[in-house]
Amino acid sequence: MGVKSYRRGLVALSADPVTYGHRDLIRGAAEKCNEVIVLVANNERKKGGYCFTLKERTSMVERAIREAGIGNARIVGSSGLLIDTYMRENCDRLFRGIRNDKDLDYEREQEQLNCVLHPALKGHVEYLEAAENLRLVSSTMVKALVEMHCSVDEFVPLFVKQALEEKLLRQFRVMVTGGISVGKTWVAKQLALRAALHPGKPATHINIDQLLRSFYDEDSDGAQAVRDELAASFGPILTPNHRSVDRAALAAHLFRDGTAAEADRRYVTELTMPHVKRLYREALAGAEGLVIIEWAQAAEMAMGSWTNNNVIVVGSKDRAKFAELRGISPERLASMDKIQWSADQKQRSLERHCAANGSGWVIRHEHSYHPEDPASSGEIEDLFWKILEKMPDLPHNKHK
Repeated sequence: MGVKSYRRGLVALSADPVTYGHRDLIRGAAEKCNEVIVLVANNERKKGGYCFTLKERTSMVERAIREAGIGNARIVGSSGLLIDTYMRENCDRLFRGIRNDKDLDYEREQEQLNCVLHPALKGHVEYLEAAENLRLVSSTMVKALVEMHCSVDEFVPLFVKQALEEKLLRQFRVMVTGGISVGKTWVAKQLALRAALHPGKPATHINIDQLLRSFYDEDSDGAQAVRDELAASFGPILTPNHRSVDRAALAAHLFRDGTAAEADRRYVTELTMPHVKRLYREALAGAEGLVIIEWAQAAEMAMGSWTNNNVIVVGSKDRAKFAELRGISPERLASMDKIQWSADQKQRSLERHCAANGSGWVIRHEHSYHPEDPASSGEIEDLFWKILEKMPDLPHNKHK
């Protein structure tokens, strides 16, 4: 490693919340300094309007830079003046991040003011431009997107995304996934019913596959355009009135063997996923408390981030019995197993994503057939308390 340009630099930010833009700024300063002080501060322009407390923001910045592997940064929190921290820490460079000309104009005004308050700062301020892909990223934008139920994992670490959803929306999101005929829908519904026992805190169950099915039948110009494109690609796969998809006919194309079918599945996913996300946002609106999101293909499609990698993988040694009860033939079960991962494969993949993102948890749940106790209330109660151990802020009824 070469000689650094400065002994000790200062980066000041509000970080409400910390974003990848902040992390990029800190990294840029750290590359120029032996040590960089990261001041998490209360900005007078935002006073009273913070989503997170100073302590919470400081803790999130500490975690973000630790997980980013920035080893020469030290975090301090303060409600005082930037220049006071600069002098107290004996810094020799102040770094300011800029994304556009508006930022630059504001920062130059602040530089003049700070130099009036501390003349020795003059000539020791350096502006670092944001990377091209981060120039639109701001804490304000991220919070606005969360409030509109948009995913922000491209802009912030998953633990920050989860904190925003819990703070702004009071939503605690958990994915339930599993293969065909393991009882994942039953588990998801029962968890939502259990969580709803808390007075005034209803739970929500969102089935992504059901959202797709409802989209195929949706009476809208957007849905019709997709149906027409599917028909152009696969032939007669619409109902006689052309206002709905014949799902059995479409399935015959998508669930056959071979690489051509894999390409067809990717094509249909790319075509329909924007609308599924639209319906997902609509389903999230107004939800509060535990939000159970059921999705068979969550692991295969690497979509654990939808619930911040908090996932329950349902498996079952009794799936043949469950398939029989649902009228699913052994042949159909075998064909689905060719395109869906096993519970073990799903679990391993999701756990790798947890490790890579430094966030989330995976719980394995084995669903059993209990003809004498169809509700299997004890199993669901135990599973619910495992979730509470992972999400202690989730409102719940403590009757265990």
